[in-house]
Amino acid sequence: MNKKLVGIKMNFDNDLMLFFRTIYEDSENMGECSAKVKSAVAAVADKLNIVRAELAVKMPATKLCEDGADMLMVLYDREKDVENEPFEASFPLFEGGFITVTFYSGNSNGFDNEQRNIVEIIANTVFIQFNRVVMQELVTHVIKTDIETGAATLDALINYAGMLIAQNRIEDFSIIFFNIHNFKYVNKVLNYEQGDVVLRNYTKTIYRNLSDGEMIARLGGDNFVMLVKNESLREYIDMLSFMNIRYNDGKVSKDFIFSATIGYSSTVGIRYPREVMARASIAYAAARRVGAGHVMEYSENIKQELMKIQGVLSNFMAGLMAGEFEVYYQPKVRIETKEIFGAEALVRWHRKGRLSAPVEFVPFLTNDGSIIKLDYYVLEEVCKWLRKRIDMGFEPLRISVNFSRKHLEEKNMIGNIVALIDKYELDHQLIEIELTESEDYQNFELITEIVNGLRANGIVTSMDDFGTGFSSLNMIKNVDLQVIKIDKSFIPLEKDYEGKDKDLIMFYYIIKMVKKLGKETIAEGVETEQQLDYLREVGCDAVQGFVFDKPLPAAEFEKRLACGYN
Repeated sequence: MNKKLVGIKMNFDNDLMLFFRTIYEDSENMGECSAKVKSAVAAVADKLNIVRAELAVKMPATKLCEDGADMLMVLYDREKDVENEPFEASFPLFEGGFITVTFYSGNSNGFDNEQRNIVEIIANTVFIQFNRVVMQELVTHVIKTDIETGAATLDALINYAGMLIAQNRIEDFSIIFFNIHNFKYVNKVLNYEQGDVVLRNYTKTIYRNLSDGEMIARLGGDNFVMLVKNESLREYIDMLSFMNIRYNDGKVSKDFIFSATIGYSSTVGIRYPREVMARASIAYAAARRVGAGHVMEYSENIKQELMKIQGVLSNFMAGLMAGEFEVYYQPKVRIETKEIFGAEALVRWHRKGRLSAPVEFVPFLTNDGSIIKLDYYVLEEVCKWLRKRIDMGFEPLRISVNFSRKHLEEKNMIGNIVALIDKYELDHQLIEIELTESEDYQNFELITEIVNGLRANGIVTSMDDFGTGFSSLNMIKNVDLQVIKIDKSFIPLEKDYEGKDKDLIMFYYIIKMVKKLGKETIAEGVETEQQLDYLREVGCDAVQGFVFDKPLPAAEFEKRLACGYN
């Protein structure tokens, strides 16, 4: 026992031991701790003539305790007036601030030396117990809370979902998975510290709208997930689709308007906590595929589609290394002479005993970014094939290879293409790079740089699918492409239909305009002799399509080159 207890009468020992036994009982939270401390102080109050005991907590605002703390707790009160000097002890806290324990004596002269020694020990013990519970709750808070935003962690949300499942309440809730659209813009106009404040204010705005039982968790970056009551689901989706967040630090004032890409789902039929997150993730993935700012609801059809996509993505690299992808060649034919002057390289996937067309995997690889690897694979296969034909003494011909818009994100696209062609010692003019016409190509400065760089290295460039996007005329006006491939949707059909006269006029002048600009014209998807006659009449240079041949494996294409179409 502490030296300060030496000399204390034996009849006090029972009360003191009761104090220690009571105060050291385990407490899981602040409420339990407070109750035990009050009982413990009451056990020694009469012997020490304590008429009032208080505990004050003062903490500054921090990320862990955003509002800080300024609290006074009465531990014991005999409701007796006191006029003497109280005993007071203050103890610092880990996060700043302090706890102060104060005891008031019923004696007019205050506590005597013996009582003061014991009261000091009691004050220390009270602080230790409160501080232990504070630290315990702090650790729990840190584990369950994203410190940067104040939102819960994913584990906390999953555990909460498990509790709702156990209580048969989960079906009262819906799950929302969302990503803040274009939050990167914040860090362009503010520094990262200020950006963190904006993200925290965004989260606080949502918090203020949550009702009892609802929760928001941060997954990382600007990705969040929410469990909300079914009746509030639509309100939250509307709120997330348009949120105005103001930043103002006295020096900088800025309003930000945020939308979100959102996936949501009911929780009907969910039996395990992880299913909650799985449904939301599937719905969000579907919304993201459609485009930023879209909202999608989970369904079994969406789940099956996602599984299909994941099957493609997970098998892609293994298939590439195993040589499962085969290059097919669709002939490009001069209309006047029916001469094969080149071909477009297309790709097929031999997978699980069947041949998959590009539509079954290219869109998924494009969204994922893996299409870049496939494009280079096709280019290399074309280079190998051309090198082999040249070495066998055949006349070379120009082959076009499609390059996805994803290559605009590539740092050294031109250098990589040139290096691959040079690896097989080919004339650069034997390769044509096809860029698909798309609204994504409205960055004309970048696409012009790429086209000019390729042309400077002797590589032909073309625009595929002319007319299917929103930037067609701007593309041929601003970018010096050599070949324009006109999409089959622009070629008038044989049969009569409303608006055919307009289609004929538009197509006629498109051909004339492109040729006036000194560019080669190729019509895609030509299927009939009548269409071929019309293209000849309007002056189109060449065609691709079933009117001559479908895409052919390399061996069959070589046979077609040998016999031609005459």
